[in-house]
Amino acid sequence: MTARLIVMDIDSTLINQEVIDLLGEEAGVGEQVAQITERAMRGELDFKQALEERVGLLAGLDESVFERTFERVTFTPGALELVRSAHSKGWKVGVVSGGFHEVADKIVAAAGIDFCLANRLEVIDGKLTGKPQVLDHRTVQDAEQTPRHIRIVRVRRDMERQRHRMIRTVKAAGERLGVGHVHRDIRTETVCAV
Repeated sequence: MTARLIVMDIDSTLINQEVIDLLGEEAGVGEQVAQITERAMRGELDFKQALEERVGLLAGLDESVFERTFERVTFTPGALELVRSAHSKGWKVGVVSGGFHEVADKIVAAAGIDFCLANRLEVIDGKLTGKPQVLDHRTVQDAEQTPRHIRIVRVRRDMERQRHRMIRTVKAAGERLGVGHVHRDIRTETVCAV
């Protein structure tokens, strides 16, 4: 059975940046956000704790920060070509992200992506409250079990086996789409078929 759906992460995969880092910089707490991320990467915090701590630092930001953050985003090399190639073959492209719809929806629209699952940031009276509205992970689990799809995920440098598995998956996606070659961005360990 031929796959007809490609699903990927947004941060450091579809785009070069981490949206939470950009939001942290806008709030003047970029270094603190980065430190929490590092603690999570070392296993000192689980995903939910890390998310809540980082989002808590954003409390009081004006909602105009979403547009400013989007304007700083750049797409990874080959990402937009992959989306266009998939669409030319009649495939759908989606993203599932630990990031936030408030910025993700702008990224998805700019890239021409078909659907997005992400968290939300609570905004009251035009200000971020510092509370995330977390994506229901059962929805993600169901999406991952959908037949006939290819999943492209981001992995860290120290996860060599998973990274190689991702490269093979992207190569297979490229072959099925009939696209030319696979580009690997060494800086972010992002792999895209182009």
